[in-house]
Amino acid sequence: MARNEMCQSFLIMNAVQLPKRKAFLSTELQQELEAKGFVKLNLLQGDQVSSLLDVFKQQTNSELTYPFYTSNWSKDVEYRKIVDSKVRPILESAVSGILDNYKCNFSYFLVKRPNLDSEFRVHQDWSMIDETQFTGLTLWVALSDTKVENGCFHVVEKSHLFSSHSRGSGIESPYSGIKGEIEKKYCSAIEMKKGEALIFDHRLWHFSPPNLSNEDRVAAGMVLIPKETTFLHYFLDPESGMVRTYQADDSFLYENGFGDDISSKGYELIDEKPFSHVQFDDKLFEECYFTYNNNKSRPKTGLEKFVERLFG
Repeated sequence: MARNEMCQSFLIMNAVQLPKRKAFLSTELQQELEAKGFVKLNLLQGDQVSSLLDVFKQQTNSELTYPFYTSNWSKDVEYRKIVDSKVRPILESAVSGILDNYKCNFSYFLVKRPNLDSEFRVHQDWSMIDETQFTGLTLWVALSDTKVENGCFHVVEKSHLFSSHSRGSGIESPYSGIKGEIEKKYCSAIEMKKGEALIFDHRLWHFSPPNLSNEDRVAAGMVLIPKETTFLHYFLDPESGMVRTYQADDSFLYENGFGDDISSKGYELIDEKPFSHVQFDDKLFEECYFTYNNNKSRPKTGLEKFVERLFG
């Protein structure tokens, strides 16, 4: 089979079928989410931004000295709970009239220090629900102006449609061998003013480059799922090679730290199947990108935009 025929066959077999269950009350926002994998909107007022920054400054944690850090990575369960309890009411109130019966699972801070090692490589968020039936969402809110120079959010437009593989603890990304190519060629920078927000599909590929400014870049995040469903956790058992699906609960993300062993915590095992991913190479990813983006030219990278600003 010729290479382009193999690519087309893969695209047909792995195409994502978006759930019928809507995420947004607004038809316009729903259509934008389905088409691009994310929406950008003005969300917080100045006093709300100030309140969140006050919460951030009041909570001390030694782990926050890392070049890039999110509070949900903390090993301190009390810290995770305190941040969630203080951040969640502000963000929940802001999205209450936007989303169609969604609930918050967890709220957190994302901190990018001025450091060459502060980039966060291209990735997708975990699968947290049955994505054949529902759309899991992440809310990401800028608490200061973000631009390429300080490590703003970047997305691969329409990448939520590329494949429907499970994502979770220990599960390797099918794009792990070509992250550098994706970041260089296909990630669009989304610069934002403080208080502006992105709401994106958990399947969307995204990354942020290092913070080259002189100040911290702080954002707030929140995980959202439909009210009628419950949290799932996908885990790859390295010994058996099986992907296990656990029925969890809405407190899972603040009760369990990133990478914690949950096998003895009493969560119900509801499914188990062999791990199977097709590993993408640059050619297959390119085929996905240009197919779903109607063969339009690739976006200008953050580096290209930065150079343009410097030298015109």
